[in-house]
Amino acid sequence: YQALKKAADELIVQASHNPHLADVYIDGLGEGTSLSLHVDREKAEAMGVSFDEINQTISVAAGSNYVNDYTNNGRVQQVIVQADAPYRMQPEQLLALSVKNRLGQMLPLSTFVTLSWNVAPQQLIRYQGYPAIR
Repeated sequence: YQALKKAADELIVQASHNPHLADVYIDGLGEGTSLSLHVDREKAEAMGVSFDEINQTISVAAGSNYVNDYTNNGRVQQVIVQADAPYRMQPEQLLALSVKNRLGQMLPLSTFVTLSWNVAPQQLIRYQGYPAIR
């Protein structure tokens, strides 16, 4: 990504010196603050927790998951599981969630997951599978 960004910046500089071109810009979103979750897969596996279990726990807590339907006064309603808003508003709250290992023990995600903030592209553009700019 960094090499492509550097090439895009150079293209803009070159275009700004060309009198035949005006208002040249790179389409898309720029960089922004991003939260990364780093899973120590070896440690998780050693403790009997699969990556799929970690992924499912984070997905359900941060987003939601359809579970089933039930009938309520003659109307079919969906059952959707999601962590309550006060428990998913801060990124650090994800680390307090627990995940079940193969022995049935509940382990906090903080045991094998770490958070880090970084600057990353907010949008990745591809052309025929390759990173691109437009």
